[in-house]
Amino acid sequence: MSKISHLEFGTHDAQQSRLFFEQLFGWTFAAFKGGQQATIDIHGTSGGLHDGVSQPNIRVYFQVSDIHAAVRQVRQLGGLSTEPAGEPGHGQFASCVDSQGLPFGLHQPGGHR
Repeated sequence: MSKISHLEFGTHDAQQSRLFFEQLFGWTFAAFKGGQQATIDIHGTSGGLHDGVSQPNIRVYFQVSDIHAAVRQVRQLGGLSTEPAGEPGHGQFASCVDSQGLPFGLHQPGGHR
């Protein structure tokens, strides 16, 4: 069973979304890569906030122990996946779509290959 390990918030204006969620939930954001990107600790679940998207969204990432095997399985089951990409200090991520078009992500925490 995979647990939710990361939530990624994409928005038109990261600063405005950051202020909204700080006031609504009391979340604390830490600047990431300069600019408006930020990381969030959402009660023990990691999160990220970035802008520059055409359609605001929240993507749920599920933890896997072997992201390369999980990507292969997504594809074998008729879904789509990007190649895993590492984010230093945060592990590896892959953006996926299931066989019906539902977006989700895979996350392998820790170092990356």
